[in-house]
Amino acid sequence: VLFFFAFLYFFKINPLTKIKGDIALSLFFSVMYTGGRAFSYNDSLSSLISPRFNILKTMILVIGFAAFYLLLIRLLYTMIHSFKDISPKWTILHVYNKHPFLSVYLVILLMWSIHLIMRYPGAMSYDNWRQLAYYMGYDTYTTAQPIFHTWLFGTFIRFGLITGSSNIGLFLFILFQSFFMAAVLAYTLLIMTSWHTPRWLRLLTLCIYCIAPYFAGYAAFPIKDYLFVAGLLLWTIEIICLLQKKNKSWFINKSGADSRTTFSTGNNSGIQHVFFWIIGAALMILCRKNGIYIYILTSFFIMLLFLRQIRKTPQAVILSIIVLTIPVVLTSSINAAITDHYNVVQDSPKEMFSLPFQQTARFVRDYGDEISDDDKEIISKVLDYDNLPELYSEMTADPVKTTYHAQSNKELLDYFSVWLKEFLMHPLCYVEATWNQNYYIFMPDIDNIVYNQDCYFGSATYQDIDFDKYIGFYIPPALEGASQTICSWYKMLNELPIIGRLNNVAFYIMLMFTVLLFTKHDYKKMNREYLIVFMPCMISFIFILLAPLIQNQPRYAFPIIYSMPLLMAYNINTCKK
Repeated sequence: VLFFFAFLYFFKINPLTKIKGDIALSLFFSVMYTGGRAFSYNDSLSSLISPRFNILKTMILVIGFAAFYLLLIRLLYTMIHSFKDISPKWTILHVYNKHPFLSVYLVILLMWSIHLIMRYPGAMSYDNWRQLAYYMGYDTYTTAQPIFHTWLFGTFIRFGLITGSSNIGLFLFILFQSFFMAAVLAYTLLIMTSWHTPRWLRLLTLCIYCIAPYFAGYAAFPIKDYLFVAGLLLWTIEIICLLQKKNKSWFINKSGADSRTTFSTGNNSGIQHVFFWIIGAALMILCRKNGIYIYILTSFFIMLLFLRQIRKTPQAVILSIIVLTIPVVLTSSINAAITDHYNVVQDSPKEMFSLPFQQTARFVRDYGDEISDDDKEIISKVLDYDNLPELYSEMTADPVKTTYHAQSNKELLDYFSVWLKEFLMHPLCYVEATWNQNYYIFMPDIDNIVYNQDCYFGSATYQDIDFDKYIGFYIPPALEGASQTICSWYKMLNELPIIGRLNNVAFYIMLMFTVLLFTKHDYKKMNREYLIVFMPCMISFIFILLAPLIQNQPRYAFPIIYSMPLLMAYNINTCKK
C-alpha cells in the first residue's frame, strides 16, 4: 500500500514520461514475480489462492510490484533519454582517448588475471569431463556435446599431456578463450565510444566486464557456452554495423543503388567486417547446437530487409548470399571432418524435447489416473512411464529426458499426439510445468548462480575407469584453497544490494524486455532494423524456456546477459539520431 501511494505521490510532483505499454509490461513482470513466489513456496500456483487469506497477499504482491516496476521503467527511460552525462577529469582518460581498444582490452585482462591465477589451472564441469572422455577414446564420441568444442578442448589437453602436464593444456585453453572474449568485450566498448554513448554507461559496462562474476568468474571455466557467447556477441556487433546507414564501408555503394545494399569487399574495412561476421557466426554455430537456428532465422530476416533494396543489383544479391552462406558451409564442413575422423555417433534428440518430456512427467504425476492404457503404452515407448512421478523434478528435466528410448520416428509422433491430447485436458498443468522450471528468470531477488570451483569438479564421472588419473589435473600446493576463496568472493558480491542485481539472470532478461519497449515507443511503428538487432537475444530467450533447466545454470542466459550493455547503448544511439 505504501509503495502504491508513494508511486502516485511521486508522479504527481515529478511526472515522468509515460510510455505506451509500460503498464502492461509492469503488470507482466509483477504477475511473473508473484507466480514465482508461489513456486518457490510449494512448486504450485495453488498457494496463490489457498488458504483463502493468500488471495489478499497475492493482490498486494501484484499491485505493489506493478507500481514498483512501473516506477523503475519510467525512471530508466527518463534517465537514458535525458542524455545527461558525467565528465570525469582523470589523467588516465588521455591514454584511453589515444588507444580506446587496447587500453580497455588490457584493463579487462588485468582484472581477469586475478581470477585465472586463483583458479589455476581452471574450473571443470561434468560436461568437460565427458568431452575429454569422448576425445581420448574412453567413451563413445557422440553429438551430445558440440563436436567442434569437444575437439578444440581435447586438442589443448592432449598438447598439455604431450608437453608433460595436462595443467598446461587446460590453462592454455582458459587463456585462449579469455583473450578472445576480452577482445570481443573491448570491441563492444569501442563501438559504444564511436556512438558517443554516455560515459556513465561505458564506465558501468567496463566495471561489469571487469568485476561481475558472470563475466570475470566464468573466464576460468572452459564451458562450451563461453566461446558460443563470444561468437554471438561479435556477430551481433556486425549485424549492427550492417544496419548502420552511414557506414558506407560495409556496403556496396553503386550508382542508383541504396548505400545499404550489401557487404563491401572493395576495401580493408569492409573485408574486416566480413571476416568478423564469419568468425563470430561460425563460433556461435560450432559451440552450441542452437547456434545454427539463431543464425538462420536472423539471417533470413536480414535478407528480407535488404531484398527490396538489392534486387536491382545482381552483384549485390550474389555477394550477400555468399557472405550469409559462408558460415553455414564452413561449420558444416568442419563438423563433417571431425565426424568422419573420430566416427562421431549421432545422439538422440532427447535434449530438444526436454520441455514436453517435463510436461508429460508432471501430468503423469498429477493426473496419472486419467491416462488410458493405450496412452500409457505409447508414452512407455518413449519414456520410463512407470517411474516418471518419482523421476520428475520441478527444476530440471534431466532425470526425465535421460529415460528417452524411442526406436523410431513413429513412436515419437504417437507420443506427441498423446502429449497434445493431455494438454487439451489440463492446459494449466503444462503451464505450471514450464513456469515452475523457469520462474527464476523473473525473480531478481533470488540468487541463481553456481561456480564449479576447480579442476576436480565432475571427475567422479569416470573414476571407475581411472580416467581422471590418466588426465591428471592437479592444484599446486601454493594455490590450495585459493579457488574456494575467490568463489566465496563471488557469492558475497551476489548478496550485495544493487551490485548483486548486476549479476542476476532476471535483471538482464527484464532489461531486455524493457529496452524493447523503449524501442517500440521511440519508433511509433516498430522499426524492422532494430527488431533484427534484438533477434539473437529473443531467440535465446525461447531456448531458455526449452532448455532442461535454468536453476544453477545461468549460462543459458549468457547471450542476453553479455549483449544487453551493447543493445542498451544501441537504443540510446538511435534515439539521439
